[in-house]
Amino acid sequence: MNLAATDPVLLRDGFAAWQASLAELGRRSSLASLNWHPPNQLNYEGAVVFSGCDQLHVLAVGKAACQLARAASARLGDRLAGGLIVHLATDPISDLDTRWQRLPGAHPAPDDTSLAAGEGVMRWLAQLNPNAHLLVLMSGGGSAMMEVPASGWDLAGLAQQRLSDLSRGYTIEAINQRASARSALKDGRLARLVPCPWRQLTLNDVSDAPDGCVSSGPFLGLNGSDLQIANHLTARQAAMHALAERGYRVASGDTLKGEAQRAGASLPDAGAWDALVLSGETVVTGPYSGRGGRNLELIGGWLLRQNHPAQWALIAGSTDGADGSSGAPGAFFHSRDAIDRASLERALARHDTAPWFAQRGRLLPAHHAASHTGDLVILIRRGRSPETGVSSPG
Repeated sequence: MNLAATDPVLLRDGFAAWQASLAELGRRSSLASLNWHPPNQLNYEGAVVFSGCDQLHVLAVGKAACQLARAASARLGDRLAGGLIVHLATDPISDLDTRWQRLPGAHPAPDDTSLAAGEGVMRWLAQLNPNAHLLVLMSGGGSAMMEVPASGWDLAGLAQQRLSDLSRGYTIEAINQRASARSALKDGRLARLVPCPWRQLTLNDVSDAPDGCVSSGPFLGLNGSDLQIANHLTARQAAMHALAERGYRVASGDTLKGEAQRAGASLPDAGAWDALVLSGETVVTGPYSGRGGRNLELIGGWLLRQNHPAQWALIAGSTDGADGSSGAPGAFFHSRDAIDRASLERALARHDTAPWFAQRGRLLPAHHAASHTGDLVILIRRGRSPETGVSSPG
């Protein structure tokens, strides 16, 4: 984002750190560490994925499926025998070559396309040669995007229950665990249909939960793990490094969790640091009557608190580019901005914060979602630390 020269240096530095985190996630999602070792060994970050691999197929699933499929095509070249991508219907996929079959699915609640995707994945897996090898590229969102209901469930019941779970403020880990009991695909059930050896690379979007919890673990099972591409700490560490390079004393906060407004209100403002970086994912308890998102509500909670540092900048956003129904990745604010507490309180009560931030030009700009590992919060302050008396940079 191009900020005006008059914007505070704290905000410009915060945006530089935000962009650095997205760039690192993009690099990881490019699968740069996936390579062939002659004659037929596939490695990832030095670990052997497959040995004696002559016929390799790839299944890419979730919000980052398009990016991962493109990366697989580039890294595997002619060794890619064929692929299947389960993607959001709005994703651009025209640049994928004819080796890829495409199945759109819905999110956040499953619909008819999700059922078609689930059944299509089952058919595709059943047709694999037992002598082939399957590489699964899993990212968040697949739990709703491909589905086959368990006995006693239908599509309407699945969609209603998922939206109910979301409105109750369950964590994504809990939502995926609950969804697994209603599915014929989740918690390792899809893996039982694979007739050949398989491995999974995972973009983890469920904070500190196992990789298997991503998309309700159709291959790994909810508690399983294999090889990880990135998680929320990847974005956090990249942002921290970028801020440290600019001279900030940087601290790493606790994993983001709990109700979004309370998380924002309880952000620490004391300690021997100038910049605080947190990652993870909060929740918003419904029912929802407007357009908003958990990062917007987190900033709202911060704005309504009674005490702030003298000068500060706060950025909170989702790495997948979509914060709830807000239409933006998140929002930002700084100490020069006026806070209309009454209108903000009304917006938070209705979960209709997107218009409030948009009116003030404080929604984060859209970005290409190359990855998704949860949310990132960057808080920078200027002033004297009560503990050290040292002034912040700027």
